[in-house]
Amino acid sequence: MNDLNIIRIILGGFAVAVSVLSGCRQPQPDVRSLLSYPETWAAARNEDRLLCDAARKVAVGTDSAREKLLTQFLASNRVNDVVMLLEYANPVCYREYRMIIVTTRDAYQLSSSASGETAVCRLKIAHNERAEIRKSLKVLTGYSNERIWLSHNTPCFVFVTVYERQKATRMFFSEEPRVWLKRERVLGIISKNSHYLEFHRLCEILLLAKVEDGVVLEFKHMQL
Repeated sequence: MNDLNIIRIILGGFAVAVSVLSGCRQPQPDVRSLLSYPETWAAARNEDRLLCDAARKVAVGTDSAREKLLTQFLASNRVNDVVMLLEYANPVCYREYRMIIVTTRDAYQLSSSASGETAVCRLKIAHNERAEIRKSLKVLTGYSNERIWLSHNTPCFVFVTVYERQKATRMFFSEEPRVWLKRERVLGIISKNSHYLEFHRLCEILLLAKVEDGVVLEFKHMQL
């Protein structure tokens, strides 16, 4: 075998290796605006225009900051198996913002304070709770625009974005439930959506999760 053939074989093997590695590389998860889901907003407006307008005001006020926060996190961390985002802002001060990123294996909380300080922490989510999250997301198709009895006087909205194969496929929102209520009181809540308890459980797992490592920024204006 002459030198030319050896070089061709080496180059061919290198090309195959590059092709395989490229195929295994997962695309970076989508970063989409909360305002880029016209079906969600149209349905919410048809159901309750005032509540929809209030939620949209929060989305407009936080959208650029949340996109920047998520983009920076994804650029600094190898996260390519996102399942969902759960996010909310302090209704008194939109600069105080939190986003929980759930992957197939982990959950991270990104926080932004009124002064512009940001922090990241890993949340402790048990294996069975991750299974519950996946179950809830399948059940809650189309869940949106929930006006919840015993909710905050100033509506605090929870926005949930569902991911499939790194693509943000749908978004729904609701007033934040009071996850510290005992179950018997939750069962007494009148909800328009038959799957409200699934939504409540989803928020309970994520909003009450303990911090595994990192720091948590406290909301100074209103602790949610």
